[in-house]
Amino acid sequence: MADEGEGNLAEERNQIKQLQSDIARKREQLERLKQRKIAFDEELKQRNTELSFIKEEHKSTQKKAQKTSQYGDAQKKAEAESHFMSEQVHSFLQDRIPAMAPSQEEPDGVDQGAADFKENVGEDPNKQNLHDTVLVSYVNLSGDKKDDDYKVTYRIDGSITVADLLKDACSYWG
Repeated sequence: MADEGEGNLAEERNQIKQLQSDIARKREQLERLKQRKIAFDEELKQRNTELSFIKEEHKSTQKKAQKTSQYGDAQKKAEAESHFMSEQVHSFLQDRIPAMAPSQEEPDGVDQGAADFKENVGEDPNKQNLHDTVLVSYVNLSGDKKDDDYKVTYRIDGSITVADLLKDACSYWG
């Protein structure tokens, strides 16, 4: 029976050693799990800060895009209003000032300025004259005096030409 007690005792010692080694192994495993948890918590904190940074960046990008969109819309609206007002003013001026009215003979956009003088005596009788008076002016800039400043006003009709006006003005001034 003593052998049995010693065998039982050795078996109990082995079992205690095995349980102690299991406890040590589980403590090591628990320590490793705690370290992993700390590492995961740090990684989670880092990713949360990255996420908040990305969210803020996204919000600022959206605000910038919205401002750009609003600015673009406002600019387009302002351009449209400006174009509309310009067209209305141009139309109003054409209605009020006969010289600005588009001619039926010339296409739109053609300059109808003073550079197109013609010495035609026979004008088209259906064409309406836009001007009925002309101011003829002559200034002699070579003299020291300002006395050489001549001006004369003529009423004109469809039969008058530039050459006739020049001849009349020269005979008037002498």
